[in-house]
Amino acid sequence: MQGQNAEYQWNWGVGGRAGSWKQNGQTTRISRYHIDFRVCVQTNLDNQRKRSIRIIWVRPEDVKPEFTGDLPTTEQ
Repeated sequence: MQGQNAEYQWNWGVGGRAGSWKQNGQTTRISRYHIDFRVCVQTNLDNQRKRSIRIIWVRPEDVKPEFTGDLPTTEQ
């Protein structure tokens, strides 16, 4: 929002889906992304797929982090 973009990696974890990043031709569970905050678009660095993002402002004092016990599944 202040001229800074972001890049990050997402690890789908053990038992999770295959990621888009391949290390030396080998499949990994990692996907890599770039977020352009000016145009609000996230781009996968490995396959160039794009998706829109939205910014939601949350005040830390309004949020109490809690683990729900729910884990993401690979089913769609």
